This record gives sequence, C-alpha cells and structure tokens, in this order.
Amino acid sequence: MKVQGPFPFAFQLYGGLVAFAAAGSLGSHVSGFDPGWIAPIVAALMILSGAGVMLTSYSGPRWVLVGVLVLGAGSEVLGLYTGFPFGVYSYTSAWWPTIVIPGNQPFPLLLPLAWLMMTGSAWALASRFSSQPGVVAVLSGLAAALIDLPMEAVMVGPLGYWAWAEPALPFGAPLSNFLGWWLVSGLAAYALSRAQPRGVIPRAEMVWVAVLFGLFLALVAFLNLLFWAGGSLLAISAVFAALGRLPGPQSNS
Repeated sequence: MKVQGPFPFAFQLYGGLVAFAAAGSLGSHVSGFDPGWIAPIVAALMILSGAGVMLTSYSGPRWVLVGVLVLGAGSEVLGLYTGFPFGVYSYTSAWWPTIVIPGNQPFPLLLPLAWLMMTGSAWALASRFSSQPGVVAVLSGLAAALIDLPMEAVMVGPLGYWAWAEPALPFGAPLSNFLGWWLVSGLAAYALSRAQPRGVIPRAEMVWVAVLFGLFLALVAFLNLLFWAGGSLLAISAVFAALGRLPGPQSNS
C-alpha cells in the first residue's frame, strides 16, 4: 500500500473555488446582488479543477481517463437523441459554455468533465471496499446514482441546467435516470479499476471532490427552500466523507 502525500494543487484550487462559489451564492442571496458572468465562470473553473484532481491523482494510465470522458459524452449524446439510458431530457444554455449539436440540441462542453469528476469520485469511494473490478463497478455506480438523486432537484430547479420531458419521481427525475447513472458510472468504474495498479488505494482527495460538490449543492438547495434535497445532499456528503477515511481493502501484492 502506497502512502499518500499532501493534497495536490488541483484539489487545493478546487476547494478554494467551491468555497468561493458557496460564499458568492450566500452573499447574492442575502444582498440580492446579481453575480452576472462571475457565476458561470466560477462554475466552469470548479468543474475543470475537479476533473484536474482526477487527472493528477489517478494512478492508472491517462488513456483510461480519456475513455471515461468519451463514455460520459457518448452516453449523453445517445440520451439526447434516443432517451436511452437516462430518459427523455434536454439541456439549456444556462450551463456555460454550451454549443448546439445537430437536431438543435444544446450540449454543455464541460459535461464530459463533470462525468469524470463525479464517477471518478464515486469510484475512489467504492475502491475502499473491494479490489475486485466487478464489485467496485456495482458499488461505484450505486454511489454515483444516489448522489445524483437530490442533485437533480438543484440542477433542474434553481440552476436550470436541463429539463425532463417525461414524468419524474419526487426527486425530480424519472427512474430511468437513476438506472442510467448506475449503468454508465459502473462501466466507467470498471475501466478505472481494471487499469489501477494493484495495491494502490485511490487518493482521499478523489472522494472529497464529491463531498465538497455535494455540500455546495446542499447550500444552493437550502437557499432555494429545497430542504429535502439539501438535507439529502448533506447526509450523502457526510457518508462519503466518513467512508472516504477507510484504509481500503487489503492486498497481497
């Protein structure tokens, strides 16, 4: 088992941006000040730095991370055109920067990096329970799908990043979205696990990416009176933080 060093610069930058975004959201809510372009720029930098944590902390080959990016982007494009595997939905121009792909479908350019950020974080958490790629894939997909449940309410509601075109369950998205997240995140986790060197436990900051993001979204939920979503995100983030401290499975290598 390799000993982890200090948090890398990418994680320090990510943590600072999350803190800045949280303070800005709270300040804007209290004062009524419109942050204008500051908000989307900070949000974009947050995702970039969060993905940067995965790039600098993952111990396997970098081409696997590129594969996760392709998987995330491909699943979203497939979903936009066919409704599989997440359900029928569409993005808005609120998630900056956004381009328009054929069929007049808005597509956020940072979406693949967001997938890398969240699935990588869930994988790092699941890897603390097993070293078997199949088990890690199932656990990681479940962890990512669970944190997406309350996240949907914030992303669809106050932030307005996307909208569903079919009936949703109480948490804001159809059941197919939960299952789709489980499937896509599980496939990404399987690839990450297969390429991870034996005996190396994912670094703790990879888990903390999801923890900090969940805490930020919890604040946004509370500010917009989405108390159930905020409470759920707080609870899930606390569980992630606690489980992320586990030493990981024993290895004979």
